[in-house]
Amino acid sequence: MIAGIMDYEKTSAVLQLASELTRGERAGEKEGWLSADKVRDHFREKTKLRKEPDNALGEKT
Repeated sequence: MIAGIMDYEKTSAVLQLASELTRGERAGEKEGWLSADKVRDHFREKTKLRKEPDNALGEKT
């Protein structure tokens, strides 16, 4: 039973990822592609905005 639920969740995640990748590809074709530098900068800025713990236990070091 649990294996079936895990398979369902994995399949659902794969389908969602494929859908988002297709959406991104269509947007790139329609609106133009971003350079690798712009994508990198976007995700660097995005990770700066998230507050993450300093270590895996959530403790400040």
